[in-house]
Amino acid sequence: MSIRLPAAGLLLLCAVALPGWCWGPEGHHIVALIAEQRLSPEVRERIHKLLLDGKFSMAQASTCPDALRSNGKYPIRPDDQYCLEIAAANPDSGPWHYIDVPVPKPE
Repeated sequence: MSIRLPAAGLLLLCAVALPGWCWGPEGHHIVALIAEQRLSPEVRERIHKLLLDGKFSMAQASTCPDALRSNGKYPIRPDDQYCLEIAAANPDSGPWHYIDVPVPKPE
């Protein structure tokens, strides 16, 4: 068997897997915009307060957990500096980025 077939298969596998690597900032913003439209008035008000009385939108804040978590390894990007302000106003927000979903054990 020539090397072309396995190489083509590997290339195809990589091409298919690339879109699943991450949401990226655009994906985070889109999900936040959709979620924002579905909020109850009570929850919208609570989020408004968390985001410094509406100084920032949910879409803006949606990428902050990633930016802040990478801040220990890489310098925070100039475009993400506002995330430091949101984090300072919400010092206990570290765990907000992750949700542990219980996975049932197979029977």
